[in-house]
Amino acid sequence: MAPSFDHASSLGRELRDPRRSLLLNENRVGTYVERGAGAIFWSEEARRGPSPLQLVRYAAMRYADAFRPVLRKTGELDRNALRAVVYRVPDDWISPSAREFAVEMMIYTAGAKRAAEEVGFPLLLEYPDLHGNYQSHELFPIFRNRVMNRRRPDFPDYLRSLDLPDEADSIAILSANGGRRETDSYEVFPKIEIDTDGRFQCRFFLHGSRYVNAEARIKRLRDREPLSVTLGQANPVTGVAVQIRTTDHDLIGWSPRYLVPDLSVALDKWPNDCRAMVVRLNPRLVPRSHRVQVKMQGRLQGHEPMSGRDFRPLVP
Repeated sequence: MAPSFDHASSLGRELRDPRRSLLLNENRVGTYVERGAGAIFWSEEARRGPSPLQLVRYAAMRYADAFRPVLRKTGELDRNALRAVVYRVPDDWISPSAREFAVEMMIYTAGAKRAAEEVGFPLLLEYPDLHGNYQSHELFPIFRNRVMNRRRPDFPDYLRSLDLPDEADSIAILSANGGRRETDSYEVFPKIEIDTDGRFQCRFFLHGSRYVNAEARIKRLRDREPLSVTLGQANPVTGVAVQIRTTDHDLIGWSPRYLVPDLSVALDKWPNDCRAMVVRLNPRLVPRSHRVQVKMQGRLQGHEPMSGRDFRPLVP
């Protein structure tokens, strides 16, 4: 890995400040990292070397025993420590934009490696470039295969289990079912939208109920039953979590992780505006992940939902 680091554009040294500022302002540092060609070729037939980061991804899959220990070690690097090193460089040696660009470049690279190492996020064979712009006039197979075929006799029951009308299209179905499958860990979700009054509402299926032995209480839930939503600090995986409880204080599960940042803001700033209720209670023959559908509404006045680093698009 070490020889591939210095590939003639280390930390964007060849860029001028206006270009660095543009990439930073448009959140395109990752694009720059991914598109930088390296001098190591994956095969004799290749006309262009992959970026060093892409080369590591390929090698980590093919030579896991050799690369995983190194990736694990780099994944332990502290972001604040990286930032502190860059900020020790004297001001007359480096411009503010060059300093920030170097930090963002290292943070992006560490994050991409961490995604592969910690949560097993492999690149799909159909879409090998993390920053590629893939377009289609119809749903890509990876999404289409997550929607039940309309010709199936149980399709109407499937729509009812998602609390959707008969005319719901594939996008509406993916928004409701999350696109979840047993064979992978990908998930699809809609962006939270705020109305002119600063209010929002979202729907999600209850997560994590099996970890709190909530089956007995879930059996007693009723359609349209009010629920309580609170912030919790005890989730061993995510730290801060949004807990879903009954009005008699029984913990029955959590919201999805991708909602936690925004729901935390709503619960912290406008707790009295937050409401939740059961909108669909499915029988046990439905997969556990689709047993209880919850609708939550609240206020996010002046806050842009899903605008943090984790939600930034990889392709401008």
